Amino acid sequence: LYMPFIAPHSPLDAPDKLISKYKNLKDNRKLTRSKSIDRSRSLSSQRKSARPVYAAVVEALDQGIGAVLKTLKEEGLEEETIILFSSDNGGATYAGGGADNFPLRGGKGDTYEGGIRAIAAIKWEGVLKSGTSLEQIMTIMDVFPTLSNAAGVKMRNIKEIYGRNMWPAISKGKKLDLEGDIFFASETPNYGEFHTTVFNEKWKLVQVITSSLLEVNVENQLFKISQDPNEYNNVASAHPKLVQSMAEKIRRWRALHPISGVRSELVPPPGWRAPKDWTSYTIPTNELQNDASLGFGAHVHQLLDFLLKDHGRIIYDCDPNDWEVGKCSSPKVKNH
Repeated sequence: LYMPFIAPHSPLDAPDKLISKYKNLKDNRKLTRSKSIDRSRSLSSQRKSARPVYAAVVEALDQGIGAVLKTLKEEGLEEETIILFSSDNGGATYAGGGADNFPLRGGKGDTYEGGIRAIAAIKWEGVLKSGTSLEQIMTIMDVFPTLSNAAGVKMRNIKEIYGRNMWPAISKGKKLDLEGDIFFASETPNYGEFHTTVFNEKWKLVQVITSSLLEVNVENQLFKISQDPNEYNNVASAHPKLVQSMAEKIRRWRALHPISGVRSELVPPPGWRAPKDWTSYTIPTNELQNDASLGFGAHVHQLLDFLLKDHGRIIYDCDPNDWEVGKCSSPKVKNH
């Protein structure tokens, strides 16, 4: 069961009783050391702080989670239920967000630790010991294989799963080394600034990509994340070869993604209207054509894919060693 509370999330709102409870809460947050986030705060300095309403939303969230836990206990389902609580990103610390990730740097919309390092808690009554913690890197990609293993359910995925089974680490404290680098990109549709990162257990490279109509600038920031988890010291100038190597990894990773893009939009297309009934918005599979749309056609896919290269993929699921030399073929359609 997936239960998204969609809170806390802007626009912030909560029951009047909770808003009244926190109305006098002062906003004593420090700067995040993320230029775009701190700039948004300074531009909105004359507006009312979102911090009090944010606190009200968090308590409302706590009450909702409490109701779920209480129901599971009353129904005798605690020992049959694995509960995983997590967030999709770091707190929104920009103007209107109300969150605070201190001492981590940044927040939602960038790839500093404050933007991608989220809290999580897991409970399985009678199986997991309370009061323990996992001091290892676990990503959202690890959730599916981890919970599948814990529940003894075989995964039936067709696509390759990049996550790891972290259940031995959670249940027995086993040390599991990373199997490769981890990549992230900021998902916020801010067209003037975009963040990417690649990191391992020792080093982390953050790329701040700013753009205008006439130019694109890439700023590389290197952190020894094992010793500097709050990202105070940019040591890029001291390790130019390492920066070059990690930047190349990001380039290749970004180039494997669809040319059409996967980022959300600030506003819908002109004239678009939301359906009155969202259940009718999705077209059933049996009403779609059997084959994926080929756009220009399969005969030019390989040529275009090879020419576009770093701009993104037309042919998906291509072996990374193949697309650089234009060997990719059109993917076979698989029914899920």
